[in-house]
Amino acid sequence: THNRFPKKVEGFIESGSRGSEEKSYLTRLWAKFNVFGLGQATLSSTIAATGMGGIGKSSLALQYAHEALENNGYHLIWWLLSE
Repeated sequence: THNRFPKKVEGFIESGSRGSEEKSYLTRLWAKFNVFGLGQATLSSTIAATGMGGIGKSSLALQYAHEALENNGYHLIWWLLSE
């Protein structure tokens, strides 16, 4: 598979809210995009990752993009650089 994503973050730790017994952020992200449980993401879903700089928002999005690519979650995935 050909992609131009940045490389996966080495040592990515799938974490959740501090002190929470809830599912990890990555698992919840998959659940939000896979609304109908069909194994494919919906066409018009939008989610915003917010928070202070350096807490892992881009790493989370990149991990999600790599997993989606590996699991055929989308027909097309764009990764846009903001620089």
